[in-house]
Amino acid sequence: MKTLHRAARVERPSHRPPFSGFLLLTLLLFPLAAHAQSGSSPFDTGLTSIQTLFTGTIAKVSSLIAIVLGGYIFGRWITTTDPAFLKIMGKSERFKLRYDAAKQQVPNVEIR
Repeated sequence: MKTLHRAARVERPSHRPPFSGFLLLTLLLFPLAAHAQSGSSPFDTGLTSIQTLFTGTIAKVSSLIAIVLGGYIFGRWITTTDPAFLKIMGKSERFKLRYDAAKQQVPNVEIR
């Protein structure tokens, strides 16, 4: 008489987490769905305050002051230090007064 062998059973692992995959997925996606229903991002308040900080009246005035001071400082620096710029200014009638003032401030620059 022939002996028939049973098919080997595959057992599930015993270290399976107590929550099912569906329940875990639901718990992870529920906060996202709640934020989507509210209509606003949790970052809206912070981003709005930063936007107000950079576009408010005080920011506009301070940026204008910084631009004016930066232009003034750059103009004073380039007219007193760069000989090539002094040479260009010397050939232009428009900048003749500025050229003379710069030449007096930097007497050792030779302009041809």
